[in-house]
Amino acid sequence: MKLKEYTVVGLYQDNKQVYVGTVIARTVPEAVLFTKKDMGKKRGADEQDSMTDAVLAVFGGKYNDLYGEDELYEE
Repeated sequence: MKLKEYTVVGLYQDNKQVYVGTVIARTVPEAVLFTKKDMGKKRGADEQDSMTDAVLAVFGGKYNDLYGEDELYEE
């Protein structure tokens, strides 16, 4: 299976900050898994704890975030 580039949008469960990143994977589920691991690494979580972060969307291809502002979700 051919590798593809995906843009992934996620949400950190602990601080409600948004994550936007690009990953190269074979499938969408693999892109989600790679993204969750990367999100966990960026916040210093172990592999099991990083699986609690949420992936909100996966887009085919590489897209740049033109907004660029940090947004916090508050309940």
